[in-house]
Amino acid sequence: MAVKMAAKATAKPESHIDRQGTHIARFLQDLVRIPTVNPPGENYLRFVSAVEPKLRALGMTTQIVTVPTAYANRFVPNARGYPRASLIARLDVGAPRTIHFNCHYDVVPAAGQWRFGPFEPKVQTGWIFGRGTSDMKGAIAAVCLAIQTLKDLKITPPDERRTLPYPR
Repeated sequence: MAVKMAAKATAKPESHIDRQGTHIARFLQDLVRIPTVNPPGENYLRFVSAVEPKLRALGMTTQIVTVPTAYANRFVPNARGYPRASLIARLDVGAPRTIHFNCHYDVVPAAGQWRFGPFEPKVQTGWIFGRGTSDMKGAIAAVCLAIQTLKDLKITPPDERRTLPYPR
């Protein structure tokens, strides 16, 4: 899989995002280098431990939640020896409503011919090649970039009482 890197834009948020291209590409490459193959469920704790500092740097509170081993062994195929971990992160901006982003980070086993190793991400002609770049590690990097952009540009949620044209 591959993800196309953004072209240059002119609007303020887009320009900010463009300037972050190299940084976010490196972050995505770091995520792809962690083989979170399921089955069997490899490196989940390693992955969430790698993402957690990025989210904390964005001002989020974080919590790593591990599935109890006895529960995982009972209900998750191939769980033995592969601890399950999730990362919950919250950013309180004082808004009356919440936006929830739900991302997974496991990838199916790599099959077929790869131009580059599936867990050795490469940038070529503006594309990042590697396992999980488009589903869903690329989306995780994109969400982090979006939050960083909102924070850097001091963009806050509008007062929804003034902006929603319909009743709740």
